Amino acid sequence: MHRFIYTFLAAMLTLTGLPVEGQGRWSTINFVDEFGDVTDTGAVSPKAKPIRPMSFPYHDVTARIFVDCQRTWIRFTEVPNLIGGDTKDGFTTYKVPIRIDGNRKELSVSQTWGDKDLGFRFNTSLATSLSSGSTIAVSLPWYGQGNVAFRWNLNGSAKAIESSCDGSDDRKPIVTKHAVVTIEQYQSIRKGMSHGEVKDLLGGYTGVLIKEDDTGKTYKWRNLDGSGMNATFDEYDMLVEKVQIRLE
Repeated sequence: MHRFIYTFLAAMLTLTGLPVEGQGRWSTINFVDEFGDVTDTGAVSPKAKPIRPMSFPYHDVTARIFVDCQRTWIRFTEVPNLIGGDTKDGFTTYKVPIRIDGNRKELSVSQTWGDKDLGFRFNTSLATSLSSGSTIAVSLPWYGQGNVAFRWNLNGSAKAIESSCDGSDDRKPIVTKHAVVTIEQYQSIRKGMSHGEVKDLLGGYTGVLIKEDDTGKTYKWRNLDGSGMNATFDEYDMLVEKVQIRLE
């Protein structure tokens, strides 16, 4: 992600338009499914190596930061083997230090077991900093390697992030005042509500259409950390099923 439920738009998805290592600028990308259809767009950083090289078997690991209109995550070329986190049902959360233009803070990230992605929990200041800062560095407690830091420049990030969110009434900019979906909002949504009523309860977010057939439509809503919900509406646009993803 994308596997925040679909493994960040799923293991089946491929990426197009990735910048090559050494270009040093952010760019926009398309996420496509197995049929080659574009399912989402986003912004991606240049590839980064650890500041201090890791030993075998992690000596070739690199990572990129991905951003779409609703979340931010880091994708590694190998599954990050982190320690010291808080284990949940199917995923683990970690408190990690980050530094943006010299300003240090601690943020939460989550990793679905066996996944190559680390997703940031919803944080508007991080989203803003990615568009306005110069560099970002993240330190991770890597098994057998100590604290491993990755650093990315943010050249071109503002334009890439803005471009990835243009052109769709179903999407809102990444910098929002609140999460797209909270547990309270989810609990207030009832079967029989119309899509419009659900949209209003979620702050006007239409959601992203992920399935459509003769029986109805399914939409997804995601926060920056990959948590969120899916909702299925019948042919009369009435809610028949909802599923929450890691809302707390």
